[in-house]
Order: sequence, then C-alpha cells, then structure tokens
Amino acid sequence: MRKLFLIFCIAGFALFADDDLPPVATAAVRIAAVPLARVPLPEIVIPGVALTRVEVPAALLADCGIATPKSDLSDTSDQSDKGRTAKVPLAVVPNVAGNLAAAKASRKRLSIFRDQRSVLADPAAVPGSPVYQAWAQIYAEHRDYTPAYMPLPNGLRMIAEVRLPVTREVLRDNLAFYAGRGYNAVLLTFDGSENPGELSALARECRAAGLAPWFAFGGREDLKLGVLIAPATLRRIIGELAPLCDGMLLGWRRTSLHLFLPDRAFQDYVIKAAREGNPKICIVGESYLGRSAESDGRFAVTTSVPDTASGCLLVNVGYSMVTPKVMNTVFGAVKAPKIVLVTGCWPYYNTRKANGLSFDANHQIKEIIEARFRASGAAGTVTLHGDGSDGLYDPNFTDNLARSGRK
Repeated sequence: MRKLFLIFCIAGFALFADDDLPPVATAAVRIAAVPLARVPLPEIVIPGVALTRVEVPAALLADCGIATPKSDLSDTSDQSDKGRTAKVPLAVVPNVAGNLAAAKASRKRLSIFRDQRSVLADPAAVPGSPVYQAWAQIYAEHRDYTPAYMPLPNGLRMIAEVRLPVTREVLRDNLAFYAGRGYNAVLLTFDGSENPGELSALARECRAAGLAPWFAFGGREDLKLGVLIAPATLRRIIGELAPLCDGMLLGWRRTSLHLFLPDRAFQDYVIKAAREGNPKICIVGESYLGRSAESDGRFAVTTSVPDTASGCLLVNVGYSMVTPKVMNTVFGAVKAPKIVLVTGCWPYYNTRKANGLSFDANHQIKEIIEARFRASGAAGTVTLHGDGSDGLYDPNFTDNLARSGRK
C-alpha cells in the first residue's frame, strides 16, 4: 500500500509539473514617470587643423635650452625615432623657427671657442652680450703673437698663493716664514673682480718681504665661474701687475687645463698685455695630467705651452708617491724648462684625506718632494701653502696664505 501511494504521488507531481502553476494574485505597483531636466548645450565647431610632425635632433634641443625626455631618446621601438631624435610637443616648442635660430647662434658661439664645455657654462658667453661681442671681435681680429723668450730665474722656489681679501697679520707672518725657509717667489692670483690698486699694493708688500711676486688669472675651480670676463678689465689688471712682477702663469685653478682649454687668441691677448707692461716678464705654460675637456673622461696629458715660453708648469704629479722620472716619461714631449707643482704627500692631506700630521710635518714632506724633483732636473717648483682643497672641504683650510695660518 505504501508503494502504491508513493507511485501515485510521483505520477501526480509529474502531471502537475507539465501544466501551468496555479495563478497567484499579486498587487500591481505603478511608478509615476519623472520628467528629467533638459540642459541645452551649445554646439561647438572645431575646424580641422593639420599638424606637422617635426623631427628635431637631441643635440639641437640642448642648444635651444629644451629638456629632452629620456624616454624619447632611449626608446628605439619606433623606427621614425632612430638617429637620436625626439618628438617635441608643440606646447614645449611654441616657436620652432625662433628656437632653431637660437640654436644656430649657439652653434656659431661654439665654433669660435675651442673649449665648448667651459664656454657653455660661462654666463657671460652669450651671443649679444657686450662681453661676448668684445671677445668675438678680438678673436676675429687676432693675429698670432710671438713674444721674445725670457729665461727663468735660477733656483725658482715659489709659494702659492696670495689673493684678496687679506688678513694682514696672517699674510705678514706667512711671508716671513716662507722667506725664512728659502723660498724666493710668491704667486698672486685674481679672478677679475678685484680692485687693481689693491692687487698692486699686495704685490709690493710681497716684494718688500723678500719674495718676488708672480701672478696668474684664475679664480676658484668651478665651471660656473666665468673665464670670459670683460677684456678691458683683464687687460687693466694685468697692466697693473706686470711691471711689479717677475713672471706670469698662464693657467691656474679655473684657467688650468683641467677646466679650461685656451684658444691661441685668448692666450695671445693675455701674454701681449703682460709684455706691454713688462717686456722682460717670464711666461709659463702648463702641462696637466688628468681629465680635461678633451680627454673623454680618461687620465691623459693636456699641454698648452707657447713656443717661446720661459717654462712649463707640470700639474698633478707633485706627490710623495710620484717618481721624478715622470718629467721624462709622462711629460717627455714638453721641451720647455719644467716647473713642478708640489702639493704634498697626497691630495687633500689635511681635509678630505687627512693624514693626521701637523703643518710642520706636512711642510717637511713638501720640501723633500721639491728637492727630489730639483735633483732630477726640474727648473723650479711651485708649492701650495695648503693641501690643494682651498676651502672646498673645510673653509678654515685654504691655500691662501693671506687668510690661512699654519695649522
């Protein structure tokens, strides 16, 4: 009976499933229509604009003063961007013709000067500026100038350097110290911002202390410090100093070969100004071992010595660990009498790479280096008062013996 009942229920459910379910009465819900606000929009008609794609070399952008995104230069997936070109948005280059004209002027500026790196960093070397125009005229009118040869004084022992401003007591004490140690010359330096009369008075004070003054144009070692100062200013300062001095170094710090490669026109202008003030003044060129604007990041020898120079200053070898043989090997091509720049046991021995020795101990090391080079044939030496850092790592330790004492 129980089975029959189950069979009957299953059959009835199957039949009931094939038919419609019984209707269920539900309440009807009506939603009233809500009118939406209509906002009339003005019709904007944009005329078609044909944009021209301009491929601009990256180097040209730099001349125009336009920063080039790195992604545009490094991505070579787009065949049209090969050859180091960059896609420049019109918003960045609003006036293509004007920027190309500026680039052309910049290229012309570079074509005048040998040292493009130094000139690009020089704030005065801008086409149209009075200083630039004055130098451009000097370059355009330049004719090679060959000064008469003047021999170096025997046994040159120079101490460097003296520059303005001066602490009088410190200067007098240092001049007396070096004169007592057998030095016979001192180097005065300037960057063009000084009063010529004050420089002349400084030269006379050095002479009175028993040290023959020499001079050099060259400020701090910083590319941002301009070399192309007003030519008339440079000529006036040299004209003041030359009659009071025995010699001139053509390169020093900012004008040294690791930061500045002088053109013949620039060098001749400086030499001629000195010889007009003192026909017997000695002229000393430079040979530098290290990185320069032309060494492509390598340590190499860069030399700038006029044919009739009195001598050549060898830079970056006056250390304890350097053998004097470098004068005939590394600097073998230099034919002028060789003067060695002496720094000490190693660069920055009193600041960045302090050796812990006293001033007197470090100076004794310098005198040993001087004697070694002189015994090997050096015509003279130029010795730094400090460790070569000149205040870069500690403002209390400079090479200016008119400001830094012996400590």
